[in-house]
Amino acid sequence: MTEITDALLDYFKDRLELCKGIVPFSAFNNLRQSSFESLAQRRIYDEFDEPKAYLICLENMVGFKDVREKEISNLKTCAKDIACALYRCTTDAVRIKNTYLMTNASSQPIKIECSIGENGVHLDKTLYIKQFDPLRILGIEIYNILSGIEQYHFVFNDGIIVEDALEGKHEFDINEDLQQNQAYARNRVQADLLSFFMGLDDLAKKDNYLVSSDKKIKFIDFDVWRGKYQAEEIEHIKNITCRELGIFREVYNVMFAEEKQKVQYRVKENKDAIIKIITAVQLNKDTESMEIGDNILSNMEDMLVKCQ
Repeated sequence: MTEITDALLDYFKDRLELCKGIVPFSAFNNLRQSSFESLAQRRIYDEFDEPKAYLICLENMVGFKDVREKEISNLKTCAKDIACALYRCTTDAVRIKNTYLMTNASSQPIKIECSIGENGVHLDKTLYIKQFDPLRILGIEIYNILSGIEQYHFVFNDGIIVEDALEGKHEFDINEDLQQNQAYARNRVQADLLSFFMGLDDLAKKDNYLVSSDKKIKFIDFDVWRGKYQAEEIEHIKNITCRELGIFREVYNVMFAEEKQKVQYRVKENKDAIIKIITAVQLNKDTESMEIGDNILSNMEDMLVKCQ
């Protein structure tokens, strides 16, 4: 286990302890206490001497376009175990349907479709295997905290992240007029606010977020960190959102102020957790991690001063 994954695991263990009894345990679906260990130590193939050998195979596959279809089809053998680590179920309860290498996606993830069935209940689930990226975990977790969505479910080790698919559709796949939906409008405004706070450029593309059945917006791409927004950039984006939603700027400003109060409260309540996960990710010691973490901390301090 590397220093950074050790620190991230420690962070999630603390989050579980801090939040027990405050919200339902199901909200803490980021990382169960033993998920890292179970994913890293399980044996899949009897002929493997190393328990982590199948993970090494996965790490060599994820993110590369030239993986042979035969290797992808062989994933079904180890996909059961990965699904068990993610969904906390027995191997007998998992049936793997399909495995794909998503060559059209920037991170080249592996997509696995499966059915989970126990006690007469069967659920169709989809999971994605991606290369381990501490900045992705940082983005998911901070967005999870500040948006109040708390539906991101994943496990990870030094080489890969295994994520549960989120409920929702891309905006261009929704056959209804979202402009007429107040919940969607409010969540678009909140998404602007969180993009500014986190320094994310992802909302420039509508394929970087999903719209759930209750019209919540869920970021799915945390690859484009652009740093601190300038005042004129913020005003330009706000005007674009107003135009897309068909609302006056005055209406946008009221919703923005209301959403900002909610985010300020969540920042205040989760300040220590935010600092801890940023500190963990900055153990990577690369320039991008340092700049992104420092930018979020700066925005957090500004927001805390303004809400006093």
